[in-house]
Amino acid sequence: MMPMATPKATSTVLSKLNAEGANREQARLNWLRQISGNLNNHSVHLKYTAITSNAILASIALSTDPCALLFSYSPQIPRSVTQKKQKATQVTLLFNAPFDKSLDLRLICTCVRSQNRFLCEHTYAALIVLKAKFSDPKSDLAVAILGEAEPTWAVALRSLDDFLSHKTVDPVLVKDEVKSRLVWRMTPSTFETFSLDPVEQTPGKRGGWNKGKIIRWDQVGRMNHLELGHVDREVIQQGGGQYWGPTTDQIGRLLDNLVGHPLVFFESTPVTVQRAQLGLQLEESGTNWDLVPAIDGRSLKEFPYFSIGNGETGFVCHPTEGQIFVVRASYETWKLAKSLLSEKPQIPPQVQAEFLKRIPALEAKFPVRLPESLRGEFIPAAEHLICRLTPGETSGATVQIQVQPAPGGSFFAPGDGPKEIAGQKDQVRIQVRRDFHDERTRAESLASELFLNRHTSLSQSTWSIAADDDVLDLLDALRARPENDPLVLWPENQTHRQMRVLGEVSPSALRVEVKDKHDWFGLTGSVNLGGIDFPLVALLEALKGGRRYLDLGKGQFAAISKEFRDRLSSVTDMIHSNRGKLEFNATAAPLLAELFNDEVTLKASKKWRDSLKRLQLASDLDPVVPTTLMAELRDYQVDGYKWLRRLAEWGVGGCLADDMGLGKTLQAIAVLLDRRDKGPILVVAPVSVGFNWVREVERFAPTLRPILYRDTDRVEFLQTLEPGDLLITSYHLLQQHAAELGQISWGTLVLDEAQAIKNSQTKTSQAVREIQADWRLALTGTPAENHLGDLWSLFRGVAPGLFGSWERFREVFADPIEKGKDLARKQALSRVIRPFILRRTKSEVLTELPSRTEIQLTAELSKAERRVYEDARMWAVTNLTNIIDGSEKDQRFQVLAALTRLRQLACHPRLVDKTWKLSSAKLDLFLDTVDELREGKHRALVFSQFTQHLALVREALDERKISYQYLDGATPVKKRQQAVDAFQNGEGELFLISLKAGGTGLNLTGADYVVHLDPWWNPAVEDQATDRAHRIGQTRPVTVYRLVAKETIEEQILKLHADKRGLVAGILEGTDAAGKMSTTELVNLIKLGGNAT
Repeated sequence: MMPMATPKATSTVLSKLNAEGANREQARLNWLRQISGNLNNHSVHLKYTAITSNAILASIALSTDPCALLFSYSPQIPRSVTQKKQKATQVTLLFNAPFDKSLDLRLICTCVRSQNRFLCEHTYAALIVLKAKFSDPKSDLAVAILGEAEPTWAVALRSLDDFLSHKTVDPVLVKDEVKSRLVWRMTPSTFETFSLDPVEQTPGKRGGWNKGKIIRWDQVGRMNHLELGHVDREVIQQGGGQYWGPTTDQIGRLLDNLVGHPLVFFESTPVTVQRAQLGLQLEESGTNWDLVPAIDGRSLKEFPYFSIGNGETGFVCHPTEGQIFVVRASYETWKLAKSLLSEKPQIPPQVQAEFLKRIPALEAKFPVRLPESLRGEFIPAAEHLICRLTPGETSGATVQIQVQPAPGGSFFAPGDGPKEIAGQKDQVRIQVRRDFHDERTRAESLASELFLNRHTSLSQSTWSIAADDDVLDLLDALRARPENDPLVLWPENQTHRQMRVLGEVSPSALRVEVKDKHDWFGLTGSVNLGGIDFPLVALLEALKGGRRYLDLGKGQFAAISKEFRDRLSSVTDMIHSNRGKLEFNATAAPLLAELFNDEVTLKASKKWRDSLKRLQLASDLDPVVPTTLMAELRDYQVDGYKWLRRLAEWGVGGCLADDMGLGKTLQAIAVLLDRRDKGPILVVAPVSVGFNWVREVERFAPTLRPILYRDTDRVEFLQTLEPGDLLITSYHLLQQHAAELGQISWGTLVLDEAQAIKNSQTKTSQAVREIQADWRLALTGTPAENHLGDLWSLFRGVAPGLFGSWERFREVFADPIEKGKDLARKQALSRVIRPFILRRTKSEVLTELPSRTEIQLTAELSKAERRVYEDARMWAVTNLTNIIDGSEKDQRFQVLAALTRLRQLACHPRLVDKTWKLSSAKLDLFLDTVDELREGKHRALVFSQFTQHLALVREALDERKISYQYLDGATPVKKRQQAVDAFQNGEGELFLISLKAGGTGLNLTGADYVVHLDPWWNPAVEDQATDRAHRIGQTRPVTVYRLVAKETIEEQILKLHADKRGLVAGILEGTDAAGKMSTTELVNLIKLGGNAT
């Protein structure tokens, strides 16, 4: 930890400034905000200057007069960083009182670049340190400036006291304490000009409310003491925010929002706001008829105030009746109403017959009220409902439920409009009297049956449906109802999109042809609807897009039944499009066989029929473990053997992904015995595992002939291989001899520790794909170590065609799962791979296996180690945070190099600085642990990623004369096996192993302790190493020690382990998965990986 010099008087002065509880916490957060703001300012100014600094922060001093922090930078530079000398610099950070809400931080630096005026790398680095310090409420600097953090129990007690000190308020009485309210007041300026104002009223002295005062429109939204409802806020927002308020033309739209509002006044009279409909009325005037505009059957002349306006929404007012009616009508209707008002036409008797001819056409547009002598007799109102659909321009539609009470008359929302309506039936005048309650009840019932309430409601009987599929669902539901229940109406305007459901796509409508290709099957087909064929690819594309309807063109659609959708959806992820043509391979056979049942018209090739026969044979097969296997399989291993045997019978590759230590090799040997006569067998395995394969085959399968492939072997030798020969080679040799090995027709290819081909771009992966084999098998406990690309590459090697191209896999699975966290895609991927991957965990099948306990041992760095570590970390933070030179690849290389240096320093400073003469906290902790293990007669495996670290451990063990075995990547193959055998036979108390060289394929049950000297990024690699001891054959409980240096990058690595452990489960079981870390995320690890976290 960096020393912090604090003058004695400082704490006395600052203690007077210190606050308690929430005030202290608020002050800390205020500091963090100011620091972050300054950092952002630095980023802007330093972005293009590529500033680097080798100065190392030596100490922080605190001053109180003035309040300041002094950051001293040492000119001493570690040799591992640079040899360049640099003058000492000092950064001063001035601040006002620590608890001042207007905290102002000012930074100056003495370096040449800054000259006490400009931002520089030192001020930036100082802020980084400061941010880390204030992120921890208990850090030395935060405590020195702000005082000790209040204990949690004290916070709880103070909160309880605050709560008890407040009087309990009876919610029933709250309304009586309201000091003001917002009302809306309409005031006429002239006959047709009005103002609508927000008014604040306060309680009157004698009860009730006073007249109130008008609030400016641009201020009402900011008056926090007023309780504003949702409608109030809508009106304020639509009012435009101008201090003069809305115009008369705008008031109509605002009143439409205020329909039903309880606090609307016309001058001082309370009124209710309702909607009404504009129409016409004929009034008898002697022998003449007066033609006047009418509102819900009442002459407009009856209303003292009205505004027709220039828009689509007007209003009329009748204050004495306490009513304001909001009227919506088309521009043409308002134009007609204005004309009638200004012209005041009278229709003489000689033209009345001519006028009556136009009544039916007018009644189709709006209500027309006739004189009593012309209305006709009353008949029951029409009971059928109207469902009016208006498609959106590109998708979705608006749905309205309406009534048409009179035959051929106007349409109304249920329960709205005039009570009595005139019309014409069979050319005879009639009138109807509406039952508003009945209309609303029937409309609500229909809306419920059609599930309209799940969509956005625009009004009481109007909904907006966003997606075409939802509109088509509605149409399909309407199609299934009795005719004209309800009557469906579409816009007459031909510019609107048309939408129509013709019928349903069923299996019987599907015609499919399967053709042979090289390693694939080609798929063509069509769907026949009404004698017209539509391509199968269109149907599959609709399903991939999540559509429930097939677009037939010209506004016509066909529903895809849920059962058929489910059957088709199960195969869409197995069928790939290649240049517009559909392809699939044999792995899709189970799902396609289920799809292509007797209902589907199928034309298939002989190769496809043979594939189905093999699938059927594999399904019916109940294999028996070969008698030539010299081992007794456990129940789960028998199940694994049978699963492998059926895959082989079917002829498709698979992956046995059992936990490490469950005997994957033995299960594979069992199935290889069954395939002895199919041709020579090629096993590819890491070098360290090759000898183990020879011994296992010799022990358990004496009828097979294991052969280790050497560099000295020639093509002639390969040509002599026969059925029963089992050739074992390494991935390295496979890459070097890909051409020779690729010329042999292998009966079986086995990839042991198959995560070796997780990168599809490597030559090793390419070499695996060039091998000719009748059947392929992958063995790995970690089918996906880091991301889904691992899984794609693995199956590309053992089951080509399962996932298609990488571009398609990334689009369909990888990106949606890793970036979009798409659960449906995870489940789909699980369905695709389920037949081809088998995974069992030890907890599931080995209940008798001894327990495994994991313990973290923490090493606290010495002051000298901490100084070296923090110097390197701050150098990395300063130099890497804003790196802009070079490519992304170069930047990532620099960051990874810095991370490696920090990881090495966390283990032992001598890994970086060869002149370091002292020990290290971690080595001392390890030696203490070894002493305890020896006292308890325990033996341990010791893993590290750094062979140099193991060298330091060996040096210390040699001094103490502690016996051990050793293995790393440079150990020859024979010596590896000799070391393993020696340890298993009791030679050596410890086995030192480099993680990558010996983390897989070894059986080391002679140890009952495992020590990981340093954490690796991926916990699966550590787990594999641990399972060298915790596996079948182990009779004692296994304890795993992880040595972690406190407050270093190692703690950040352990935090990543939880996400990484979920990766396999995310692929195989549908839980969350992890993706690659970006360069920025790696830099953040460096920032966090210090003693300020």
